[in-house]
Amino acid sequence: MIRGMYTAISSLVTLEAKQGVITNNLANVNTPGFKPDELIISQFDKVMMSNRDGTLGGSRSLGEMSIGSKIESTRTKFNQGSFKRTDKMTDFALDGAGFFTVRQGEEEFYTRDGAFIIDIQGNLKTSSGASVMGVNLSTGNYESINIEGAINIGIDGNNNLIVEGNPTYKLRISSFRDYTTLEKVAYNLYKGQEPFESVNTRVQNGMLESSQVDAAEEMVNLTNTLRSFESSMKVLKYLDESLRISANEIGKV
Repeated sequence: MIRGMYTAISSLVTLEAKQGVITNNLANVNTPGFKPDELIISQFDKVMMSNRDGTLGGSRSLGEMSIGSKIESTRTKFNQGSFKRTDKMTDFALDGAGFFTVRQGEEEFYTRDGAFIIDIQGNLKTSSGASVMGVNLSTGNYESINIEGAINIGIDGNNNLIVEGNPTYKLRISSFRDYTTLEKVAYNLYKGQEPFESVNTRVQNGMLESSQVDAAEEMVNLTNTLRSFESSMKVLKYLDESLRISANEIGKV
């Protein structure tokens, strides 16, 4: 009975975490460049059950028993999203692998969200205020992109920003050999180690990459998760009531 309670509780903990992942996916169904997460669930190692046989003076095996589920990992689906045309000159989308490189404070982060803005100082930034990074084509310096006073912005085939008809910055597109090492942080940003410049990815201007969240699929997953949670709660309540009866009523006999 106690083992059954452990199994039910482990299921509740896992399902609660799964619900949180699904809810976050649904909250970002309209976030440009968002990549949904998937919770990987596995079983604890099975244990061998045995029973002592009084007549034979030994024990006999009853078989294996699972003692519940556990969270193995959280996996992000880095599939290429479809493009949505906006015709806004500060909107960009990546066709291929990689991320825009941005800087927040002293740290660099990476994002597929190209819905950029120009602040009052003329800096190209993300909606959360991180500076978009690139190489200044005039000086060769790697720095935050500043296009103060720009009215017409475009992009060429080499990922160079074209401002008023002139190449000014080359956008830094970073990629990674192992995407599983990337860590999701706030504002649709990622942290990563050992990035390298992606040379085959092309930047599209006046477009945004759509979120990869399938709202219908996530709603089905959420419904199934809630039903499983309710079932585990019922099992736990039944076991708790059985334990109460064993302790309070059978013990009186």
